[in-house]
Amino acid sequence: MKHISLTAHPYQWQEFTSPYYPKPYYGSDTDRHWLISADDPREVVHIKFLDFDIEETPNCTADSIHIYDGHNENSSLIGIYCGQDFPEVKSSGRKIYVSFYADDKGDNVGFKAQYLSAKVGSECSGLTVLKAIRNKKNYLISPDYPHFYSRYS
Repeated sequence: MKHISLTAHPYQWQEFTSPYYPKPYYGSDTDRHWLISADDPREVVHIKFLDFDIEETPNCTADSIHIYDGHNENSSLIGIYCGQDFPEVKSSGRKIYVSFYADDKGDNVGFKAQYLSAKVGSECSGLTVLKAIRNKKNYLISPDYPHFYSRYS
Protein backbone atom coordinates (compact mmCIF):
# COMPACT_ATOMS: atom_id res chain seq x y z
CA MET A 1 0.00 0.00 0.00
CA LYS A 2 1.43 3.37 -1.01
CA HIS A 3 0.11 6.74 0.20
CA ILE A 4 0.93 9.96 -1.65
CA SER A 5 0.07 13.46 -0.41
CA LEU A 6 -0.47 16.19 -3.00
CA THR A 7 -1.25 19.90 -2.63
CA ALA A 8 -3.77 21.50 -4.98
CA HIS A 9 -3.03 25.08 -5.98
CA PRO A 10 -5.67 27.63 -7.01
CA TYR A 11 -6.56 27.47 -10.71
CA GLN A 12 -3.34 25.61 -11.58
CA TRP A 13 -3.82 22.12 -13.02
CA GLN A 14 -1.40 19.48 -11.76
CA GLU A 15 -1.26 15.83 -12.71
CA PHE A 16 -1.21 12.34 -11.22
CA THR A 17 -1.41 8.94 -12.89
CA SER A 18 -1.85 5.26 -12.15
CA PRO A 19 1.39 3.24 -11.87
CA TYR A 20 3.25 2.72 -15.17
CA TYR A 21 0.80 4.91 -17.11
CA PRO A 22 0.49 4.88 -20.15
CA LYS A 23 1.90 1.36 -20.53
CA PRO A 24 -0.81 -1.27 -21.03
CA TYR A 25 -0.45 -2.78 -17.57
CA TYR A 26 -0.70 -0.97 -14.24
CA GLY A 27 0.40 -3.87 -12.07
CA SER A 28 -1.37 -6.62 -10.17
CA ASP A 29 -2.29 -6.31 -6.51
CA THR A 30 -1.95 -2.53 -6.77
CA ASP A 31 -3.08 -0.55 -3.74
CA ARG A 32 -2.29 3.16 -4.25
CA HIS A 33 -3.78 6.16 -2.41
CA TRP A 34 -3.63 9.91 -2.95
CA LEU A 35 -4.69 12.58 -0.46
CA ILE A 36 -5.14 15.86 -2.31
CA SER A 37 -5.47 18.96 -0.13
CA ALA A 38 -6.18 22.59 -0.99
CA ASP A 39 -3.88 25.12 0.69
CA ASP A 40 -6.76 27.40 1.65
CA PRO A 41 -9.54 25.99 3.89
CA ARG A 42 -12.06 28.06 1.86
CA GLU A 43 -11.22 26.12 -1.30
CA VAL A 44 -12.45 22.82 -2.74
CA VAL A 45 -10.56 20.31 -4.87
CA HIS A 46 -11.55 19.46 -8.45
CA ILE A 47 -10.38 16.33 -10.27
CA LYS A 48 -10.84 15.68 -13.98
CA PHE A 49 -9.64 12.59 -15.82
CA LEU A 50 -7.91 13.06 -19.17
CA ASP A 51 -7.59 9.33 -19.84
CA PHE A 52 -9.45 6.55 -18.05
CA ASP A 53 -9.07 2.85 -18.93
CA ILE A 54 -9.59 0.54 -15.95
CA GLU A 55 -10.81 -3.05 -16.18
CA GLU A 56 -14.59 -2.98 -16.29
CA THR A 57 -16.59 -5.44 -14.20
CA PRO A 58 -20.14 -5.32 -12.81
CA ASN A 59 -20.16 -2.99 -9.79
CA CYS A 60 -16.41 -2.39 -10.35
CA THR A 61 -15.54 -5.42 -8.19
CA ALA A 62 -12.09 -5.99 -9.75
CA ASP A 63 -9.94 -2.96 -10.63
CA SER A 64 -11.41 0.38 -9.56
CA ILE A 65 -10.96 3.90 -8.27
CA HIS A 66 -12.75 4.93 -5.09
CA ILE A 67 -13.04 8.67 -4.42
CA TYR A 68 -13.89 10.01 -0.96
CA ASP A 69 -14.96 13.49 0.14
CA GLY A 70 -12.43 14.00 2.92
CA HIS A 71 -9.05 12.87 4.22
CA ASN A 72 -9.36 9.05 4.18
CA GLU A 73 -11.49 6.00 3.34
CA ASN A 74 -13.74 6.67 6.33
CA SER A 75 -14.96 9.88 4.66
CA SER A 76 -18.14 10.04 2.55
CA LEU A 77 -17.83 8.03 -0.66
CA ILE A 78 -18.24 10.17 -3.78
CA GLY A 79 -18.11 7.20 -6.15
CA ILE A 80 -16.51 3.98 -7.36
CA TYR A 81 -15.34 4.00 -10.98
CA CYS A 82 -14.04 1.54 -13.58
CA GLY A 83 -14.30 1.02 -17.33
CA GLN A 84 -13.79 3.96 -19.65
CA ASP A 85 -16.19 6.59 -18.31
CA PHE A 86 -14.43 9.80 -17.28
CA PRO A 87 -15.60 10.78 -13.80
CA GLU A 88 -15.44 14.44 -12.82
CA VAL A 89 -15.46 15.11 -9.10
CA LYS A 90 -15.33 17.97 -6.65
CA SER A 91 -14.87 17.85 -2.90
CA SER A 92 -17.16 19.70 -0.51
CA GLY A 93 -14.17 20.78 1.60
CA ARG A 94 -10.43 21.19 1.20
CA LYS A 95 -9.53 17.47 1.00
CA ILE A 96 -10.29 14.61 -1.34
CA TYR A 97 -8.99 11.03 -1.09
CA VAL A 98 -8.45 8.77 -4.12
CA SER A 99 -7.83 5.01 -3.83
CA PHE A 100 -6.81 2.85 -6.80
CA TYR A 101 -7.05 -0.94 -6.60
CA ALA A 102 -6.05 -3.57 -9.17
CA ASP A 103 -6.47 -7.28 -8.48
CA ASP A 104 -4.64 -9.11 -11.26
CA LYS A 105 -2.77 -8.68 -14.51
CA GLY A 106 -4.63 -7.09 -17.41
CA ASP A 107 -3.94 -4.90 -20.42
CA ASN A 108 -5.68 -1.67 -19.40
CA VAL A 109 -3.55 1.50 -19.28
CA GLY A 110 -5.01 2.99 -16.09
CA PHE A 111 -5.63 6.70 -15.78
CA LYS A 112 -4.23 10.18 -16.12
CA ALA A 113 -5.89 12.86 -14.01
CA GLN A 114 -5.53 16.54 -13.20
CA TYR A 115 -6.47 18.40 -10.05
CA LEU A 116 -6.68 21.99 -8.81
CA SER A 117 -8.29 23.98 -6.04
CA ALA A 118 -10.82 26.80 -6.37
CA LYS A 119 -12.71 28.96 -3.91
CA VAL A 120 -16.26 27.84 -3.19
CA GLY A 121 -18.72 29.89 -5.24
CA SER A 122 -16.11 31.33 -7.59
CA GLU A 123 -16.78 31.40 -11.32
CA CYS A 124 -14.20 28.65 -11.82
CA SER A 125 -15.58 26.31 -9.18
CA GLY A 126 -17.82 24.69 -11.80
CA LEU A 127 -15.92 22.67 -14.40
CA THR A 128 -17.11 20.94 -17.53
CA VAL A 129 -15.33 17.94 -18.99
CA LEU A 130 -15.87 17.16 -22.65
CA LYS A 131 -15.25 13.70 -24.02
CA ALA A 132 -14.35 13.32 -27.68
CA ILE A 133 -15.63 10.25 -29.46
CA ARG A 134 -13.17 8.76 -31.91
CA ASN A 135 -13.99 8.89 -35.62
CA LYS A 136 -16.83 11.34 -35.04
CA LYS A 137 -16.99 15.11 -35.46
CA ASN A 138 -17.37 16.95 -32.16
CA TYR A 139 -18.55 20.54 -31.70
CA LEU A 140 -18.35 23.02 -28.86
CA ILE A 141 -20.80 25.89 -29.21
CA SER A 142 -21.10 28.90 -26.92
CA PRO A 143 -24.52 29.87 -25.50
CA ASP A 144 -26.81 31.65 -28.02
CA TYR A 145 -24.45 30.87 -30.92
CA PRO A 146 -24.08 32.54 -33.44
CA HIS A 147 -25.13 35.60 -31.42
CA PHE A 148 -23.10 37.22 -28.66
CA TYR A 149 -23.29 35.42 -25.36
CA SER A 150 -24.22 37.16 -22.11
CA ARG A 151 -21.49 38.26 -19.74
CA TYR A 152 -22.24 35.63 -17.05
CA SER A 153 -23.06 32.62 -19.23
